[in-house]
Amino acid sequence: MRTKRCPKIRRLLLTTIALVMLLSSAVMAKNITLKYNKSYKLYYATYKATKNETLYFVMPVKYNGLIDVTGCEISPYGNRWGISTTMYNARGYRLDYYSSNYVNINNESYERYAVTPGYYYFKVKATKGYTYVFGVGYVPKTGGAPKGGTSKGRAYTLTRGRAATSIISAASYKCPRWFKFYVPKTGYGVKLRVQNNGGQGPITVYVAGPNLSSTKKYTVSPRYYQDLSMYQTVYGSRYYRTGPKPGWYYVLVSKGTGNYKYASSQFAIKWSYYRP
Repeated sequence: MRTKRCPKIRRLLLTTIALVMLLSSAVMAKNITLKYNKSYKLYYATYKATKNETLYFVMPVKYNGLIDVTGCEISPYGNRWGISTTMYNARGYRLDYYSSNYVNINNESYERYAVTPGYYYFKVKATKGYTYVFGVGYVPKTGGAPKGGTSKGRAYTLTRGRAATSIISAASYKCPRWFKFYVPKTGYGVKLRVQNNGGQGPITVYVAGPNLSSTKKYTVSPRYYQDLSMYQTVYGSRYYRTGPKPGWYYVLVSKGTGNYKYASSQFAIKWSYYRP
């Protein structure tokens, strides 16, 4: 008789298989741990390939933050070119929006990721005789754990006028962040600001509340912010706008679909009264 497999066991098996695959590939590859360089204030490593091989530049991360990845390859004749790299977590999962990213330290071309504590691996295919320079700028955000609940029932309560910061990590495919705020009876409109401070792709913001006939959906691109204004429109002897209906408003911040599920973001969210 066939029995239904427990989801926890299935996840454990998948994780074990991914780890074995990563370790087996590491046997055939060269792991190079990035070290912090105080002079340049970045994690840094150089390596000269003695054969055609696959390199994994390894970076340990202790705090939530943003990282900027760049590098180049130098031929035996001194010519410099950019390199293609792909980011993985310790379980061997790809964490890139693209299957590989082109970076070039010569023209300040880099890729930005939002990360949580853990080990990250950057894959580079090396050519015999070439020297590889790899650097990662790291901006830690040490203000505590990322804000935002993992479910609507655990939504983080936003204080009016005070920003809360959080991370949608590259290390996880599913990491939605829930927030809520309470609007008392007021004659003012409400402004909700969501700022995408950086990462590989846009974030999706959903807002639901008493004065909204349906859930509103917004997209916020990297290094931009979105002001979401909420009013209650009143018709009568004259047309005017007043504040939204009092009550609880819920906000869900998540990754997009398709390749955007690989993306990451560090963002801030705040609500306040809007006075035209």
